[in-house]
Amino acid sequence: MENLLDRLVNAYRSASRKQKIRAGLLGFSLLACLALAIAGGSPPPNGAAADSSPLYFIGVLVKLAGVLLLIVGGGVLAMRWARNSRHLKRGGQMSLVESVRLSPKQALHLVRIGGQQFLVGATDQGIALISEVELPPADEMEPAIPVGADFNHLLQGLVNVNRTFKS
Repeated sequence: MENLLDRLVNAYRSASRKQKIRAGLLGFSLLACLALAIAGGSPPPNGAAADSSPLYFIGVLVKLAGVLLLIVGGGVLAMRWARNSRHLKRGGQMSLVESVRLSPKQALHLVRIGGQQFLVGATDQGIALISEVELPPADEMEPAIPVGADFNHLLQGLVNVNRTFKS
């Protein structure tokens, strides 16, 4: 038994992050199934289901729908959590700042490595460095929309700009 436990611990330590998430979801699912089996009560005696009222079958369907919704909802939430980069606290020097999809098979990526930023083009055939990018710090950049501006003010400014271009 101790040998099996040691093998499981070693396998967990050497597993990738994705494998650890899958193992956690599997363990949670097994515990949830066990809890539902314990809390579900005993089945009716033989032949009693056929003689039961329609409310018995409605209750079974409602419980089945609830369990299926919990399973699907838990899976969706777990996948969103796993994909969210804020939960991936990596201490590495490289990070993806922003990505822009040009087509289904082409994208531009702004990558930060240490203190430098690079613009990289990616296709399904390969990746190419486009250029090194020097952006001012975020606190020095002007916001795209002025802070505190209401919609009427922004719309009036757009109309004035269009009038100057037409004349």
